Amino acid sequence: MNNKRLLNHIPNKTAIRGFSILEFLVASLLSMIVLMAVSSTYFTARGLNKSANARIGIQQDLRNAANMIVRDARMAGNFGCFNMANSPASAVIEDKSSDEYTLKTAGVNNLLLPVKEIQKLSYTGFTQKGPALLFQYGIDEKPTAKTAIVSSCSGIIKLDNLDNLKTAKLTLAKSEPEGTIAIMKHEMIAYAVGELGKESGLFRFQLSDDGSWSNPQLLIKDIESMKIRYFYANCSDAPNASASATSEETFDYKVTLDVAKSPASVQIELDGKEKGDKKSIDAEIENKVDIYNINATIRGGNICADRSL
Repeated sequence: MNNKRLLNHIPNKTAIRGFSILEFLVASLLSMIVLMAVSSTYFTARGLNKSANARIGIQQDLRNAANMIVRDARMAGNFGCFNMANSPASAVIEDKSSDEYTLKTAGVNNLLLPVKEIQKLSYTGFTQKGPALLFQYGIDEKPTAKTAIVSSCSGIIKLDNLDNLKTAKLTLAKSEPEGTIAIMKHEMIAYAVGELGKESGLFRFQLSDDGSWSNPQLLIKDIESMKIRYFYANCSDAPNASASATSEETFDYKVTLDVAKSPASVQIELDGKEKGDKKSIDAEIENKVDIYNINATIRGGNICADRSL
């Protein structure tokens, strides 16, 4: 009995005390502040990463489009050793293609044009904005009846029947060595801004084997307009100037295509699509293509320098 009384007077030091309501509220508030700071940092970093990736994607699309345009422009007019920019219309011995794909320029009896503008491409469902820019040249591939071209250094024949290849070669061989005669596929590439289905932007069209435009490739989305400028070379008329002199040449700048003369280079200005008050490729991250210029040289266009090869 005495022991029990003594134990009742000994304080229990091992008793566990809980948080008070005030302590719990303070701890919860601090935790929320930390979580908000961490979440804000995370979403900010995620947004920056998304914006950076989208910007890189846009820049990559622009570079790819520029590379394609520069390559096609450099090839424009070349069919083996024959160059459209340096040849008279009489160099076209025969042309059985349709008016849209003809090698000749209607009503012009001097230079042929490796570059053309097409006001309306014949492709179902495509709504075109502004003229399409077309480059044409020959490639070393097996042609079809609709794309077959036979060329020498001074003449060219466009066929519509592969059975006439032998006759075309014999026709050109009358004035040229047989080694200069080439059978090529007529390659035609067109760049146009417009809408197709739910997609809009800069498209690349390619002539298919049957003579129609194949399914277009969307190069850059949400491009609103394409402005085309042309630069023409003028050679010196000085009596003492040598045939190879290029120091006296001058260049003219035009916003319209000269149907009688091949340009030495083209400049394409792309403008991003307007959304509200901003020109934006993506409304969420505001990565923009305001103005982007692509400069492309046409190999045979500078007749002063005679760079046809």
